[in-house]
Amino acid sequence: MNQEDWNARQLECPLKPNYKLLESNPFSKLVKEFGRAHENQQFALAKKKARRLLTVANTPKEIFGANLLSAAVFSSTQCFEKAVNHYLTASALADEIGQLHCIAQAFDILKVLKDVEKPQWWNDHDLLKLSKQAVMRLPNLPTAWDMRAHVLVGQIDWPEKRSRTVNDYEEAKKAFMQHASMNSVSRAMLLESAEMCEHLKAAAQ
Repeated sequence: MNQEDWNARQLECPLKPNYKLLESNPFSKLVKEFGRAHENQQFALAKKKARRLLTVANTPKEIFGANLLSAAVFSSTQCFEKAVNHYLTASALADEIGQLHCIAQAFDILKVLKDVEKPQWWNDHDLLKLSKQAVMRLPNLPTAWDMRAHVLVGQIDWPEKRSRTVNDYEEAKKAFMQHASMNSVSRAMLLESAEMCEHLKAAAQ
């Protein structure tokens, strides 16, 4: 086939297979096996695949992915401390967006866990900064909005917490409502939290 015929063929059939998506290696194969097991709630099998992923991961990207998937299955099985540890390990290997994703996921668990060692960013200054960055960079991530709302309300215990202002409560209300729009399961509870912000705002005026 000469170049002219090839160009004509391209016009007739412009969509070619993406052969990179068809590549198979031990890591990507395990990721698919993990995904099927986790989706089918075969959590014992998913944990086995996650452990194997951590063993075969070589590159920083693979190690990040293996820890992220391990965190997901431990969260699903309510092994929350282990889930947090994997999220924090993954966050140290990620770019900015990946790091913010992991921090938001970890915060979602840490906010209800007591008597566990907290990460370095568990202070008012860093939480205010990170939660703001999370909703800016990850506006479609429900846990980012949840983190922002809870940080602004400031009813969870962490060091060096400044007093919350009327503006804090107003922004927290909007964050709770945004999360509610993305979470049908907890919608009623989140709307109640948004209403609570109105009472806190009134008391702060």
